[in-house]
Amino acid sequence: METRNCPECGVRPPSRVHSGGSPRIFCSRRCARLGQHRRYHVKTAEKHRREIREWEKAHPEYAAFLKQRRSAAYRKIEWGLAFDSWLTWWGTDFLKRGRKIGSLQMCRTNDCGPYSLENIYKDTISSNVSFMRKRKGRTT
Repeated sequence: METRNCPECGVRPPSRVHSGGSPRIFCSRRCARLGQHRRYHVKTAEKHRREIREWEKAHPEYAAFLKQRRSAAYRKIEWGLAFDSWLTWWGTDFLKRGRKIGSLQMCRTNDCGPYSLENIYKDTISSNVSFMRKRKGRTT
């Protein structure tokens, strides 16, 4: 009979067979509980990610709004838009948003200040990048 090390701590489990008649997989009850705990959390995390993806497919506009707001918060830029005003501002151009050449972006005037209706405009990625290069003194 082949004996393996405990999947939790790497210690070889005792050679005795427990009351169920099969050899032990874990070295102790503690490691067995940890293994069950970890498997439970991996399954629930996968389920949670799947539910989020399904929700994003069902609500693409609100998911895009939340993603853009999180991105601004990550970059420590103040966000002054509600979902309704954000969606109205994008209007029919909502599907033209993106990261590819020719796609539209939400830009801030002089690239400073908060994202608010008074301080934002739509522009393509290439012109926004060229504005940044001019502003920083780069030519290419």
